[in-house]
Amino acid sequence: MDRRDGSFDLYGPAPQSFFDDNVTDRLFTLLAREVSEEANRKRIDQEVNFDSDLWLVDIEDREGRAFIETVPDDSNPRFTSR
Repeated sequence: MDRRDGSFDLYGPAPQSFFDDNVTDRLFTLLAREVSEEANRKRIDQEVNFDSDLWLVDIEDREGRAFIETVPDDSNPRFTSR
């Protein structure tokens, strides 16, 4: 997510442990918060190397709203901050 101030957030699929048998919607987890464009690109490259079959969706919002359903940040061991 492009915050339009030079910082970016990156989201990925939530771990399967957040789903129960009845969930049909996608849940996402924050992978990186307010990182530079260079750090964001590096993280995206790592994710592509891990799983090249992914979708990239660019969201631009100055207030940092991603408009996707997320799980708590502190529940993801892959989360990185600045």
